[in-house]
Amino acid sequence: MDWDAIGAVGEIVGAAAVVVTLVYLSIQMKQNTAAVQSSRRENQFQTLSSWFAQLNDPVASKVWLAGIADYEALSPEERIQFHSIAMQIMLSYAQAQAFTEQGLYSKLELEPQEQWTVAFVNTNGGKAWFRASEGDWNPALKKHLAKLSEDTHQFYRGPLL
Repeated sequence: MDWDAIGAVGEIVGAAAVVVTLVYLSIQMKQNTAAVQSSRRENQFQTLSSWFAQLNDPVASKVWLAGIADYEALSPEERIQFHSIAMQIMLSYAQAQAFTEQGLYSKLELEPQEQWTVAFVNTNGGKAWFRASEGDWNPALKKHLAKLSEDTHQFYRGPLL
């Protein structure tokens, strides 16, 4: 065997090693993406679960229901509690929207939370609260929610609204 033949075999082996490495890296990237998506979903689930758990407290649920009916009628202490509950909804939605924009959530995964958030913001108390906390939100989120609010067919009415 001459050196040219040995060189050709070396090039073939090197090319095969590169292909195998690229296939391996592709598989690893897919697995990592799936793990990141799963972690993000778990985080969202935990956030929403803690929100619902908070409403198991009779005082919190009473403040919530009174607040969505008439935020401005709440006492200062009740407003603080309502604000805390409402912020969980909004921050969770903002996070889910960011995940969707990053490709870590699908539109289908975002839609139920989006409908619920828009429905909350469109209750009498939700509108008043959102106006009162307007400085907490970036302009893109405010504009997005205003646009969604115009589409009344997206409203969701559940037992908590």
